[in-house]
Amino acid sequence: MKFQERSVRSIPSNTNIAIYGAGEFGRTVKEHLEQRGQGNHVTCFFDSFGEGEFCGLPVVNIHRIGKETFDFDVVVVASDFSKEIVENLYSQKITNYIIINKVEFFNRDLSISEFNGMQHRRMQSRNYLPNRVLIQLSSVCNLKCKMCPHGEWTIDKPFMDKDVFLRVLEECKKNDVSNITLGSSRGESLLHKNFFEFSRIASEKDFNMYFSTNAVLLNSGNIDELLESGFSAIDISFCGSDKKSYESVYVGASFEHAVECLLALKEKTLKMRNPPLVSVRGTVIDNDNNARDRNILFLKELGYSDSEISISLADNFAGGSNLGIYYPLIEINTLLPIDDHALTLCTGLDAWVVYTDGLVGPCGCRNYRKLNILGNIRTGEFADMAKSEINTSLIESFVSGNVRHLDLCRKCDLPYRRA
Repeated sequence: MKFQERSVRSIPSNTNIAIYGAGEFGRTVKEHLEQRGQGNHVTCFFDSFGEGEFCGLPVVNIHRIGKETFDFDVVVVASDFSKEIVENLYSQKITNYIIINKVEFFNRDLSISEFNGMQHRRMQSRNYLPNRVLIQLSSVCNLKCKMCPHGEWTIDKPFMDKDVFLRVLEECKKNDVSNITLGSSRGESLLHKNFFEFSRIASEKDFNMYFSTNAVLLNSGNIDELLESGFSAIDISFCGSDKKSYESVYVGASFEHAVECLLALKEKTLKMRNPPLVSVRGTVIDNDNNARDRNILFLKELGYSDSEISISLADNFAGGSNLGIYYPLIEINTLLPIDDHALTLCTGLDAWVVYTDGLVGPCGCRNYRKLNILGNIRTGEFADMAKSEINTSLIESFVSGNVRHLDLCRKCDLPYRRA
């Protein structure tokens, strides 16, 4: 079933609204509609499974709609499961619905204060504990990719010990952190000799596991083991449409080998009953849209769909890269089309990293310099680190709109809203 996502601005004024999606997305849409002052009144939330109360309003199971009368003029869908929801609505003969484009809503419709308020509430609801933990199994890499500031890397402890890994899992379980990534902003995890053992241990503990690799160490002997290791999602870092374009970015890699791995992964996942989501994620280091389009076309020819491909402009790696345009107001270079007046509460603060030596830091996605260390997993606990002055002051700096004093964040382009 095909459907069109729309801006929240397309919701008619002076209407009663039922929001399908009793989560943070739905909560934020409700608050936005109430604040925009156009006569919208949210009467209830719809849900595919549960019932009860949310944001002071009733949550109605969608299957009750045909049996009872509810006061709404239009259904606003605020959920990541739009396809399933539309099918549910049609089964109840409801056609007056609007599906909110989530990306446009958070990046264009919400004001900075609304967006930051939503992020801050989410962090507060978890007592500033992380939503995801990145586990740096390896701090060394086998490539010299153009988008990575590998020249700044210092190697103190190449690989994580098993006792540290087990301690990380223990803390994650204790603090209800179900999302883990076996890897961080630097290092290739497959270099760790116990990678598959560690993966199985985490899988047996029912973590939602994610993994990203440059695929150099994948081969016919370990691809099956990787796919059966319990990962929810596996990303292959790849960008290019031929040998020259690929190997000029992934310096030290083989285009032929990477393509062979992509084909093997696609072939094997098609034969699995419950395969992990295998996606190709690449970053381009210039604004050549033609090159990006060629890359996407090439990946489609290998059998990957639009939903399995993400090719985007490289960020500046927290200031480690000088590619792109210089923004004098915030003193950074970036390829990204940012609004230098629009600092958002960075989601990286919600994704911690545990380094190979056991140190714990915020922003696992870009904190390759090991700044703003929150503690040591060998001797400390996540709950205490979450309440620490270092962690809370980082968050408060973003809330106040001033991160110029933070070495970790002041040169980073990721927190700025796209223009």
